[in-house]
Amino acid sequence: MIRISALCLALCAGVVACAQSPFDGTWKTNMAQTKFSPKPNVFYLSQGWYHCVTCNPAFDSKADGNDQTVAGQSYDTISVKEVDPNTLSVTTKKAGKAPAKKKPSTAASKTKPN
Repeated sequence: MIRISALCLALCAGVVACAQSPFDGTWKTNMAQTKFSPKPNVFYLSQGWYHCVTCNPAFDSKADGNDQTVAGQSYDTISVKEVDPNTLSVTTKKAGKAPAKKKPSTAASKTKPN
């Protein structure tokens, strides 16, 4: 009787071990319940400096392509470089690793500045 119980227990344990995790499968987002920040990200480049206005706290950093230390952010350093007049290359690093690389860009202006 003990052998049969042990055998059943071993078989059940094997089945449970093979079961899917509750996190497996396809996740679907209900967009009706999703809330996005109504505020846009505001940043600009001026005279070789990158200014992040909507960062909390806001900060300014040299835009020379080298790592610059920042405080109060989820990253330790930021590297900003102007790729062309409409595109920036922004790389943030935490503990020396680069989890985020972005290339924000704007559309070229169709009017000539005065």
